[in-house]
Amino acid sequence: MRIFLFSGLIGLTLLACAPPAHIRTVEQTVASRGDWPEILPLQDLLNAKGTAASTRISAEEQGAHLASRVNSLKNRARQLQRPVIDQTRRARLLAALSRENS
Repeated sequence: MRIFLFSGLIGLTLLACAPPAHIRTVEQTVASRGDWPEILPLQDLLNAKGTAASTRISAEEQGAHLASRVNSLKNRARQLQRPVIDQTRRARLLAALSRENS
């Protein structure tokens, strides 16, 4: 009797190590989406002078790009500083909360 119990326990343990079917299908669909990117050696990337020279921009262009990015970030920060709800909705919510808690 003990041998059946022991072999059943080992079988269940090995069965628990297998991934469920829905995980296998997700892994297969993710892998089949397309080609994986090619991993290049760092030295080859550092030695690629032709591509680096074409992507260089002047200091004025960099300054203009940074200034526009700063302005857009400041505008976004101003928008995030506004209240999420207006005063009338806030008053209605507070009134509803006070009714529920009383």
